[in-house]
Amino acid sequence: MSKNIEACSCNHSYQRYIVRLMSKHTTLYSEMFVDEMLIHSQFRSNLIRFDKSEHPIIAQLGGSNKYKMLEAAKLLEAEGYDGININCGCPSPKVAEGCFGARLMLSPWRVYDIVQHLQRHLSIPVTVKCRIGVDRIYFLKLCFAHNIVEYDSYEELCRFIRIVSGAGTEQDRKSFASASDDEAESDPLMPPVQSESDGIQRQEIQPCYGAKHFIIHARKCLLSGLSAKQNRSVPPLHYDWVYRLLDDFPCIDFSINGGVLSLGQAKDLLERKSQSGRQLRGVMIGRLLTKAPWNFHFIDQFFYGEPNPSLSPFETVMKYVEYCEQMEKNGYTQHFSTNELLKPLFNIFVDIPGSLRCRREMFEAVCKDHKPLREAVMQGLSYIDKNTLHDRSPGDPNRLHEYCAPK
Repeated sequence: MSKNIEACSCNHSYQRYIVRLMSKHTTLYSEMFVDEMLIHSQFRSNLIRFDKSEHPIIAQLGGSNKYKMLEAAKLLEAEGYDGININCGCPSPKVAEGCFGARLMLSPWRVYDIVQHLQRHLSIPVTVKCRIGVDRIYFLKLCFAHNIVEYDSYEELCRFIRIVSGAGTEQDRKSFASASDDEAESDPLMPPVQSESDGIQRQEIQPCYGAKHFIIHARKCLLSGLSAKQNRSVPPLHYDWVYRLLDDFPCIDFSINGGVLSLGQAKDLLERKSQSGRQLRGVMIGRLLTKAPWNFHFIDQFFYGEPNPSLSPFETVMKYVEYCEQMEKNGYTQHFSTNELLKPLFNIFVDIPGSLRCRREMFEAVCKDHKPLREAVMQGLSYIDKNTLHDRSPGDPNRLHEYCAPK
């Protein structure tokens, strides 16, 4: 089984393109598309398009209705995405109000039903990204006392994985088969069933249609009291829970997410073994990508045993500028300001002498002087040492933990 580095925080094609210039093998993830928005948006083609160089690329999809999820997933499959990832981990309060994202962890049977429905009708893999749990405080606000379950315990996490993977126990299967839709739903505020076809499918649970790969953000999600940003850093990390899952579910693959701030840390997590000797399928990196993206230039060397792309930092930046200019000619950048297109470049030279001046010059050239992207970039790069701009040195494997986000 291959070991993957998976990059999130790439919300748009132009952001993913520059990552692909730095690494040929990193698996890229799209922003989270919402099923109804994708189905009805007049800008859909621009939202879901991507450059062919971005493969392998996975589309994140959010929603709670299996029919709408399938309709949206088919659009993404037709566009050429390599897989669909059902997002059960987004901590946004707006997303929670829409009854998807991390809120779906309260309804594992519904998640299973979505997964099996997509698996039956798509030819690309369907995976699930989730948290290790959601807070009990939020759940207490939703339920009567006799329905209370600890939704942030390891046992409840196992129940979620067991059900969504289709590996439920005999007791799970019997209770599911005999329960009403309301009883099968743990979340009483989930959209009500309007017709028999809207409900959770009452057929025999079949493991072959369950999820076989979970990307676990090793923090619980506090749906009550924390913002989306705080939920990405405040709840403590429990990597050990993910390694326990490797032993408790030997036929399922797991990737880990959350708090990975250096390539050395990612390497350690991939090489660490569970008690039974199993290892993770992958490590998802988000914050390192936004804080110090040039570290991704060394991923192919350190994680895939292949040479890094031959482009220097200067050549990488200018290839990105050429890409943005071509997108503008094709009419794809009409929804993005030049400042937005600059953002992926802001931290390329982080912690390098002249980097702050470079960033400020590029920003002011665009926002104050209204210069085109190429001119603004060249103005900023003039403050970076030429040796740094044209450096093609490979990474040093003895300094893996130094390839990290700034403190």
